[in-house]
Amino acid sequence: MKFSIEKNEDTKIKLELEEYIPLKIIYSGEEEPVNFFSYSKDKTSLLEIAVGAYSGLIKKITLLLSKDYVIFQSKMIIDEINYEYGIIKFEEYDVVECEKFTTYLFNDGIKIVLSNENSAKYIIIDTLYIGLSNSSEITEICMTQLNVEEIRYIKNELEFQ
Repeated sequence: MKFSIEKNEDTKIKLELEEYIPLKIIYSGEEEPVNFFSYSKDKTSLLEIAVGAYSGLIKKITLLLSKDYVIFQSKMIIDEINYEYGIIKFEEYDVVECEKFTTYLFNDGIKIVLSNENSAKYIIIDTLYIGLSNSSEITEICMTQLNVEEIRYIKNELEFQ
């Protein structure tokens, strides 16, 4: 996977509630055709990322399945020591088969862990945090500032998948 990080603090995201889909994050910006790549584990967990065909920018992140999930009755804490605001522009991408794929649902957010490696840095896009390893691989995706209704919706969709 090859990508660069462009400085940008204006990109907005929104959560779209769609039946049978635990999480769908939509990015603001110009519409364009998209290409897809995914993170999966054993055909039981699947996260799909739509990337603009011309721009290379993330357009949508969709959690379709997550067999392993944990629900916490606490707030999510993200280590913001090493972070930058920006947007990820993909130049090359491919399907990734994960050794670890676990979803953690908190009272105010969701964290999807895609690697055994720890996040060394976060790219912050509005209320979305994308964790990167020292080798610049995506390790986790976190969405913060979710309300009670959104958390309830995600919980129900995870339980009924």
